[in-house]
Amino acid sequence: MALSFCDFPCDGYATKAEQGKNAQIFKKNDIDIFRVVLVGDSDQKAFVSLSDIYHDTLPVPAKYIANQKNIAFKDLKHVELDNSYRAKLTSETKISETDTMFLYDYKYNKLAKIPVKQLKAVAYLTPYAHKDQTFSYSDYRIGFELDKSVLQQSLANYYDNVFVYLGNKNPFTQEKMQLVRWQQINAKEFPKTFSTKGVKKGNYTIGKHYKFKSANIIYYVQDILFNGRTEKRRLIAVDSSSNKIMVEKEFSTSEGISLAPLNFIEDNDLENQWAGNLFKNKPPVIFGFEYHSFGCPSLILVGKTHNNIPTNCDNRH
Repeated sequence: MALSFCDFPCDGYATKAEQGKNAQIFKKNDIDIFRVVLVGDSDQKAFVSLSDIYHDTLPVPAKYIANQKNIAFKDLKHVELDNSYRAKLTSETKISETDTMFLYDYKYNKLAKIPVKQLKAVAYLTPYAHKDQTFSYSDYRIGFELDKSVLQQSLANYYDNVFVYLGNKNPFTQEKMQLVRWQQINAKEFPKTFSTKGVKKGNYTIGKHYKFKSANIIYYVQDILFNGRTEKRRLIAVDSSSNKIMVEKEFSTSEGISLAPLNFIEDNDLENQWAGNLFKNKPPVIFGFEYHSFGCPSLILVGKTHNNIPTNCDNRH
């Protein structure tokens, strides 16, 4: 799981020549980011699932599937992998035993490091499993277990603000991320007008507008209403020195996605959107605009030559 580093400062503002020369760096995601969840009943553990990138058809010993009727449910729910199954896991995910798990809490700006060789390789049944059903291999989440003594302050918040990376170098800048504080603005300040192409006139209308300034980037948000309810939201990021648009993205509600409320609007104290320099040698990020019923959200890199970075959260049903 090697992390690619750029030959020039990847701050989203490279010259066209530099962008052309280095465009290959950003054609695919070069970093896998994971989340932490709590698993277990009375004795809960912190768990990092790798199942979003680990697709072995036999991730646990066959006896747990073939003989499950003769195995206690508590023994089926949690399986510690032996050396052979651990080796399959690390081999396919390209994780080395000499690598490190880096856990970064961007809210509290805390970093924890755990050598991979000290982590337990485990399999947990999906939380939707119950003892009266028949399980298959795909019902198991495969990954690493760690003790809850790690990042105690983060545990109090169920590790919601923790990103995880496994590799030989720490990718996190540890520059304190900013909690976005949106301020309502006049519609005339929004950088672009809303296009009605592809939508029925009369159903979609423009809602309120907001902005937030972080370093040399100004973030603008525009709500788009459908029959009076916010159904879409546009995000535009602008370089404040050149007025160039660095990001233009639209979020929409769907069967599995809803719009996350904006921070500090209508007197709420939510902490959904965060912005700042999260990764070394990469552009700033902003995230937190969607709630996902299934699937995982992405981190938005502020630069037109960069792909977004998906997070791996093993959000299944």
